[in-house]
Amino acid sequence: MQIQSPNRMRCPHGLSFPVHELIFLHDWARMRGLIMTILLDQVFDGAEFEEMVMVRSRVPCRAALMLWRVAGGGVAAQAEGGAPRVFGGIHTALSHAGALFAATPARVPSVWRRLLGWRRA
Repeated sequence: MQIQSPNRMRCPHGLSFPVHELIFLHDWARMRGLIMTILLDQVFDGAEFEEMVMVRSRVPCRAALMLWRVAGGGVAAQAEGGAPRVFGGIHTALSHAGALFAATPARVPSVWRRLLGWRRA
């Protein structure tokens, strides 16, 4: 019977991203008006993460997305309050999670209403 040594190094649950993926994530978030935060050396429920990336909107009570790299080379994405999903890469993870940050279009009055000065009662 094999007994695991307490001194043996365990592989972390979440690995760090390559620099080019972090730059891509930063540009993706900036183009959408989102805030990207990098969290280093996190432990959640006993799982160790070398690096996690949190993407959230500027509005405090809106959605947030956590991203981390898994050992097999994929990227896990977890929306706030949801279960984590593993994707093949950062591009597919962001394309599936992009709908989370889809801005609700503001109601813009038509040109005629603006010209005539109509107002909602």
